[in-house]
Amino acid sequence: MKGKGYSKKQQILAAVAICFAGYGAYSDSVIYPIISAILADFPGTSVVASNMFLTGASAIAAILAALLTGILMRHIRARVLIILGTITFFVGGVAGFWARDFSFLIAMRALDGFSDGLLATASASFIPIILAIFFLPDTPLEAKASRAALPKERRWKPGKPIRAIAMYLIFSVLAFVCSICSSFYVAENGIGNSMLVGFSQSSGKIICIVVTLIFPVVYGKFKKYIPLASAFSFALIYFFLYLAPGAGMLFLGMALLNVGMSLIPTYYQLRVSQNTPACRMGLMMGLYTISIYGANLLCPYVPTVFRLLPGCHTYTAAYLPIGIILGVLAVIYLIRLCTGREQQELDNYGQNI
Repeated sequence: MKGKGYSKKQQILAAVAICFAGYGAYSDSVIYPIISAILADFPGTSVVASNMFLTGASAIAAILAALLTGILMRHIRARVLIILGTITFFVGGVAGFWARDFSFLIAMRALDGFSDGLLATASASFIPIILAIFFLPDTPLEAKASRAALPKERRWKPGKPIRAIAMYLIFSVLAFVCSICSSFYVAENGIGNSMLVGFSQSSGKIICIVVTLIFPVVYGKFKKYIPLASAFSFALIYFFLYLAPGAGMLFLGMALLNVGMSLIPTYYQLRVSQNTPACRMGLMMGLYTISIYGANLLCPYVPTVFRLLPGCHTYTAAYLPIGIILGVLAVIYLIRLCTGREQQELDNYGQNI
């Protein structure tokens, strides 16, 4: 960046632009606390329709945008894509204010989601956002690589990055249920309204910001413990919310959720990038972005599935099996740590590129 003739101010502004370009995904946090209020403004709209369209339309559009962006990054500079995504994000986010029917609201949610998928993919494939402060957004196009030109032992093996993406998807689908469905949980237990949901999620985001800022130190010293700590904290969330529904537990749950979800996304993004050559980075970050919005798409239906089990006829009851599954994942990671397999896998990262 310094060799390009940019001033110190321009370097700082470029770094800020990169860091915030991928955070359109968090705009969905504004929707979750007010889903019940939105349904009240549009009488006759069912909870299923709300889950399918308010969160689903955004997630589906984001997935399509991520796929498209992963392809376009081989032909269009990331800087152009980020500018386009920012404009789309503004239009989709602001226009929803004037929605007078549910269809228009859905269309604006889809437009907002499309911008999220575009921005998250374009900004993430410089390198991981947490490290991208040292780089200029206007990167050269990805070079085409010939697989046949490399010796067999040096050919890229996508197994590790794909496993990292899959694990992130599993964690997100299960962990985000208590956030996306918090409005229904609060109403079901009679412990408050959308104001309580909003305050609990806002306090959680403050914790998320703090943990994100200290992530480089945490990752460097405790990276092998991050999946275990996150799985354990996620499991505790659901056990607490199941056993003692209340406003205090909701705040505690959002705090634990955001500690884990401020570590897990960048942790697995780093694991993907460390095992992906530059010529495939756009594709893999596109898949990673798909996992982010795929989780948002699937989350609302997890309680519906578990409510089919005997004794799980409410959102609160469905939290118990979710907590058990996350607890099992925590035990698996604990066994991997005790046997040294987790450390061995971390040591082998980057050696197959």
